[in-house]
Amino acid sequence: MKKIFFSLALMGTLLFAGNSYKDDEIEVKKNIVYLKSTGKRIDGVVNEFYETGELASERTYKFGIITDMKTYKLSGALASQVIFKNGKATCGKMYYENVKKDRMMTHADFMRFKLAY
Repeated sequence: MKKIFFSLALMGTLLFAGNSYKDDEIEVKKNIVYLKSTGKRIDGVVNEFYETGELASERTYKFGIITDMKTYKLSGALASQVIFKNGKATCGKMYYENVKKDRMMTHADFMRFKLAY
């Protein structure tokens, strides 16, 4: 399961590495993400940054629908990663400073973080 999860995440990141957008360049309409300047659906990665300039999240979209999301701590360490299918969270993992506490996300986590875009 872990190998599949990380393989999917790696493929998604490599596949969409060419197009990168900032969070303020997009808009969401009926759960589909569009580029404000053109009105076209997003194909690529949307980055969100903390006020200090560090990367806060990285979301990958295909035809405007989210397929992968990574969140980062202020230190730059990976905080969580979630894989989506048809815009709905299907699997994910939360990362802690103590590696022994790392765990797979549950349906309750998806609901708490509102990951059903």
